[in-house]
Amino acid sequence: MSVRIAVKEVGEPLEIIEVEAKYRTEVLKKYIGEGAWFDYVNLEEHVSIGVNDDGHNLALPCNFFVLTPYNLYFPTQPILGTAVFFRTLPFYPIEDDWDIQLGSLSDSDLEKIKNLLSRTYQENCLFCFDSTPYGKGDFRIDLDKFD
Repeated sequence: MSVRIAVKEVGEPLEIIEVEAKYRTEVLKKYIGEGAWFDYVNLEEHVSIGVNDDGHNLALPCNFFVLTPYNLYFPTQPILGTAVFFRTLPFYPIEDDWDIQLGSLSDSDLEKIKNLLSRTYQENCLFCFDSTPYGKGDFRIDLDKFD
């Protein structure tokens, strides 16, 4: 099954990729790492970012930021290391016995992701992040790498 995902490496532009995969874990193992623990940042229903959950302990470099206003304690999240953007299908517990199935990112999804990776959005995130007690200079991104 071929699905469209997007991968963002640190300091590199977003790469849109067609992959043969049925489940999200297959894709995350390939792009983030076979032995990694995965975490997810939900952007909207069925669209998420997969990341290495151990990014802080592994001292992975900061890739970009995401505003998460629904999270009162961490309203701005630094995304560390490689990030994989993907769409999931609705979950059916009877047939999905071990993981959630992938769908393809739509053109609309990709436009939203590109907006999230825009220089303007990242400047806003950096301002919000720096204004929190945990954000004082801990993570830096090169804003010149964003359009």
